[in-house]
Amino acid sequence: MKFYDILKHFITTLAFIFASAFWGIATLPSLVIFFKWMSISSNFSYWPQIILTGILLGACLTIWLFSVMILTGILGFIFRPRNRNGSSYPLYSSTTVKWAILSVIQRLASPFGSLFAATWVITIYYKLLGTRIGKNAIVNTHKIWDAYLINIDENAIIGGNAKISGHLAEKDKLVLAPVYIGKRTVIGSNSLISPGCKIGDDSVIATHAVLPKYTEVPPGEVWGGIPAKKIKDIK
Repeated sequence: MKFYDILKHFITTLAFIFASAFWGIATLPSLVIFFKWMSISSNFSYWPQIILTGILLGACLTIWLFSVMILTGILGFIFRPRNRNGSSYPLYSSTTVKWAILSVIQRLASPFGSLFAATWVITIYYKLLGTRIGKNAIVNTHKIWDAYLINIDENAIIGGNAKISGHLAEKDKLVLAPVYIGKRTVIGSNSLISPGCKIGDDSVIATHAVLPKYTEVPPGEVWGGIPAKKIKDIK
């Protein structure tokens, strides 16, 4: 137990160092562009140089944010587990350590994910992390955790700030359980989808609803509330 406590603090410290280096590396494309611009713009008059430099700095910030998202996705692709079925593991185990490392990797981009919600960038990001996203699905949230355990079928809509998680800790165990979201299903904004949930095609989870772990929602139903329960059928 004490060993894992020490290991936890050690990994946390390493995470701070790694995050600093990672975010720094992500600035390289922007820095190359900026310094190239500075050499070009040295002969410009004052106000044109100021205005164009300001615009370029905005572009460099966007490039940096994009670089953070894509590089995080690539790291997640490299380190994500290949087991998509989930299981339970001792809270103090090598598997839990690997899960924690992957969670830290995802947190590198999470502060910026909301800027790219509902765009092709967030779709590529989650696909790299392992999420299965069907054709024409819209992901308008940056709060999908354990992305390699999440399955979003075609034409589904994930509302703004909806939270979807594939893990929980209970009885000194880390439990990983996949989540399935069916075709044309709508997950309302600010709702919470817990591990192990299966949501059928053409269903709706209402705004702010909390779907408890391992809940199965049949096709064509509307669920809402805390905890979420069936409200009605969709006719």
